[in-house]
Amino acid sequence: MKFSTLLTIFATCITASNALVTFDKRYYNLTEEDIGEQIPFELYITSKDPLIDRLTPIAVNENPGMDYLYLLPMSLNKTNMELTYNPATKTISSLKTQSEFIILGDFATLTEGSSFQSMTFADPTLMETRNLTNNELKELNKNYNWRKYGGRTIVRDYHVGNFYACKDTHDHEGYSKGIYGLMYYSDNEAAPNSCIEVMLMANFS
Repeated sequence: MKFSTLLTIFATCITASNALVTFDKRYYNLTEEDIGEQIPFELYITSKDPLIDRLTPIAVNENPGMDYLYLLPMSLNKTNMELTYNPATKTISSLKTQSEFIILGDFATLTEGSSFQSMTFADPTLMETRNLTNNELKELNKNYNWRKYGGRTIVRDYHVGNFYACKDTHDHEGYSKGIYGLMYYSDNEAAPNSCIEVMLMANFS
């Protein structure tokens, strides 16, 4: 598939929607009060590489019940995911695709089903201090106002891994031959040399 055709597909799937947030019965052991509010927000990446700085993740279906995330230069209010964050369950969900943000293998995905990974948001300036212990980072970040300032998306824990922009990820449809896919590699698993480390940032404004 040509890159121009892929961009056309992305543009077609970005439509306005007024989907309602409803109580998710999958959290069967929690009351509706426990679930709490679902907070709308958007994701984008920051990078030291100016060619990819501020790109926005876009969801593309490649497997039944699973969308891979790719990075394109689109404005935050025109993405096709309609994300919400649930601070009670620490999960990110997509109203548009009725799925949750989950790292599967090395791929950042929106996948149907309940997430088994907690997501939090941290002061991005703290994350450059990698000589601190995990507990020290948590303590420093404890009073950070992510609702006001946004923050760096943290999967499970502070020192588990990092997000990367990668091409040639061996995705099913081969889209990553032409555009960057959003990937996640743990600290004990080296990312390919061609990948660029990024911060996945949340915008709640």
